[in-house]
Amino acid sequence: MAEERGEPADLDSVVASIPGVLYSFLLRADGTTCFPYISDQCEELFEVSAAELNADAQAAMVRILPEDLPSFEAEVVGSMSAMRLFSWAGRFVNSRGEHRLIRAESKPYVHPEGVIWHGLIFDARGEHAMQRELLRAQGEVQALSVPIIEVWEQVVTVPLSGSYEEDRAQRLTQALLEKVSGASIRVVILDLTGIVDVDTATVGHLLQIMNALSLLGAECALSGISPVVAQTMVTLDVASDQLRYFRALHQALRWAIAHLEGAA
Repeated sequence: MAEERGEPADLDSVVASIPGVLYSFLLRADGTTCFPYISDQCEELFEVSAAELNADAQAAMVRILPEDLPSFEAEVVGSMSAMRLFSWAGRFVNSRGEHRLIRAESKPYVHPEGVIWHGLIFDARGEHAMQRELLRAQGEVQALSVPIIEVWEQVVTVPLSGSYEEDRAQRLTQALLEKVSGASIRVVILDLTGIVDVDTATVGHLLQIMNALSLLGAECALSGISPVVAQTMVTLDVASDQLRYFRALHQALRWAIAHLEGAA
C-alpha cells in the first residue's frame, strides 16, 4: 500500500529518490582514501562504479579539474582540522572532456582509521546559473547607482544620492573618466539634490572626483546645494575656488552652456 501512495518501500528506494549522491568519505591516517559507502548514482557522476570507489576514492578524485583541486584539498584540511562542515563546489571532467559543476556537503567524524565524512554530492549547474544571473543583476544595479546623463552637447550631469563610501566613489570616478574621455565631455555637473547631508569623507570623495576629471580637461560644478550641505561645507572649510556652486541644476546647466559658447 505504501508504494501506491508514492512512499518509498525501503531504504534503497529512499536513497535512489534523492537528487544527488549520498556518500561516506574516509581519509585514513596514512593518507589513503576510499568511499566506504556511496550510492549508485555515483556512476552517472563519476563514470565509476560504487564497488571501485569503495576500494579507492582516487578513481573519483582524478575527475576533479586540476585548477579546482587545490581548493578541494584545502577544504578537506580545514574541515578535518576544525571538525567543521565540509562545503566545496568544483568541476569534474568526464571521459568526453565535458565539465560538470558539483557541490559536496558533509560532516566529519572521528573514525578508528582516521576521519570520515558523511554527506551529499549534487549537481550545482543550476546554482551556478543562478550565481551568474545574480552577478549580472548586481552589475545592472551598480550601473544604475552611477547614472550619468548627457543633458547637453559635451555636458553631463550626475544625480547623486545617499552616501558615497570609498567603493561607490571609485565606481563613480571610473565611470565618469570613461565617459569624459570617450565622449569628449567638457563639463560635468554633480547634482547633490538627493544628498541631505555631507561629511568630511563625502567632501573628500567629491574633490577627488573633480580633480581627476580636471586632469582630462573637464570642468566641474556642484548643483542642488541645500542650506544644510552648504553649512557643512563652510564648517569643513572647503576651498571655494576649487568648486562652482549652484542652488539648482538648471542654473548650473545655464552656466555650462554659456561657458561652452564663450569658449567656442
